[in-house]
This record gives sequence, C-alpha cells and structure tokens, in this order.
Amino acid sequence: MAVPAVVHKRTFLIRHGRVWTCRFSAAGWAAGAALVLTSLGGANSSIAATYTAGTCAAIALLAALARDRSPRRDETIISALAILGRGLLTCLLAQLAMRHDHWAPAAITAIIGLLALIVTAQTLSMLRHGPLSRLTIAATPVARHPLPACRLATKSNPAHVKLPISSGWVTASVGSHAGGRGPSRRP
Repeated sequence: MAVPAVVHKRTFLIRHGRVWTCRFSAAGWAAGAALVLTSLGGANSSIAATYTAGTCAAIALLAALARDRSPRRDETIISALAILGRGLLTCLLAQLAMRHDHWAPAAITAIIGLLALIVTAQTLSMLRHGPLSRLTIAATPVARHPLPACRLATKSNPAHVKLPISSGWVTASVGSHAGGRGPSRRP
C-alpha cells in the first residue's frame, strides 16, 4: 500500500522551527489587526483600543510560546491565544452589528468594554489554570479491583468516591462506613 504524498509534507513549524513560526504568526496577527482597524475607518475608539491591546497581548503570548517550555505550558498558551482570538472576533462582530443597528456610541463603548473585560478575564484564567484534562480512569481495573482504586481515590476526596460500573456510577461513602450502609446508587 502506497502512502500518499500529502503525508510526507513537512509543516511550517517542522521546516523553520518554533521561533520563526511564532514570529510569522505574530506578523500575521499584527497585519490582520491593522487591516481590521483601517477597514473600520471612523469606528468607535473602544474597538480600536480593544484590538490594539488584544494584538499586543497576542504578540506577548506568541513570544512566550517561542521560548521552549513544557508541553503543558505550550498547551496553556495556545489555549489562551485561541480564547483571545475568538474574543477579538466577537468584539468585532458586535461592533459591526451595533453600528448596523445604529446604536448610540456610548452604548457601543460600554458593550465593547464589557466584552473586552470578559475576554481578558477568560484569557487570564486560562493562563493561570490551564485547560481541563479529559483523562479518566478506565472502568475495567476498577471493576476487577475496587478496593485499591477506592483507596487511591480517597486521598484526593476523603468523603465520597464515584466508581464507574457497567450500569452507571456508584457513589460510596468511605472512612465512616456511612452509618453501616453500603454504597448508594446515583444516576
């Protein structure tokens, strides 16, 4: 079976490295922001301030990404960049919709400022906490050996443990024998 030629193509990152990829992305981000700001013309100053601050933050995040760190930190920075980009796009679309509907400039400034504040908070939260892990414990080892899994789980949560079984989840109270009762079933 022949492997398609597309599989053997190297990406920009592989060809030029992390630093040049981040520099190229920063240049693209700056050019895109300049294009948006010039195309809006006499738009509200709040969208200009939001786009300028957002672009500066994105370039700072790309500079941090260019420095080699751990894969977990890279994932956090990339997730923060994605939130920031989506947030700036949301601000732009909100600006265009409000201008189309002839909103008052003060209302546009307030809404864009509120959206910018929400995006900033979400970006900072992502940088502080990182993305959520989607890793779970497999159900098979728990079903075969429930006691060791129960002991491991109680170190992080001493009151209750949720164990997967074939028909759903079982919540077991540990440590106090739950007043002599066994595990309670919850859907």
